[in-house]
Amino acid sequence: MTPEFLSTYFIEPLLTGDANYNIYNTIVYGILFAVAVFGIFKVLRKLEIPIDRNFFIATFPFVILGGLTRALRDAGILKNVFFVAPLIYITLFALAFGSLLGTFYLGKKIKKDYWKLMAGVGFVILAIFVSFYEMINPLGFMQILALGLGCASVIYALGKFYPNLFTDLNKWTMSAAMIDAASTVIAVSYYDYGEKHVLPNFLFGLFGTAWVMLPLKFFVVLAALYVIDRYEQDELFRNFIKFAIVTVTLGPGIRNTLRLAMGV
Repeated sequence: MTPEFLSTYFIEPLLTGDANYNIYNTIVYGILFAVAVFGIFKVLRKLEIPIDRNFFIATFPFVILGGLTRALRDAGILKNVFFVAPLIYITLFALAFGSLLGTFYLGKKIKKDYWKLMAGVGFVILAIFVSFYEMINPLGFMQILALGLGCASVIYALGKFYPNLFTDLNKWTMSAAMIDAASTVIAVSYYDYGEKHVLPNFLFGLFGTAWVMLPLKFFVVLAALYVIDRYEQDELFRNFIKFAIVTVTLGPGIRNTLRLAMGV
């Protein structure tokens, strides 16, 4: 692998902006992501850190931070190369995983719950980046929030009738997915934004409305959770998959919402 090859396919795409992917860096990034996910799971298992409700709470501010920093990057506010995709994912991972390990060992030493310490650290870091944020479209923000919370309310209500299906973690996971869906519905339906993915665009054309995203996301995620709970026996891995779903849905949903609110 020559220096020219590295410069052309890896270094220059980072210096010229976001999402400048090619076949070579895409393959490498995909491999690194898979290795990182597997490594995180192995570390969590070795440290005996339970992936439960408290883990979700501890990592929640970092998931928000992911969406916020991507939105700030889209707005041109964060310009450092470490906030250019895909390096931004490494930056966020370093903050979150470093906080997890640090608070875990500190919690053991001072006899405090790590997840409370980690959530506190996360919200402090989040507050720093929130100070760079400026909202110019509060109506759009409130529309997405209202629709997302409305969907979450339905999910929690269903939990009273189907507690085995709508467990606590499943309700969290589905609510995160519905916020993502709500951000797409409002942005595409009322603010002339577009959808980048092929399947949603096909369904928008087929049904004539972006509102199809709500039932689509609901039933797809619900079916995935049903399969995970039914066929995956390892509880730690089962919950880790749910955490991954929260990350890849809530993060983009927050990014979309904050972009719309900034008018980007």
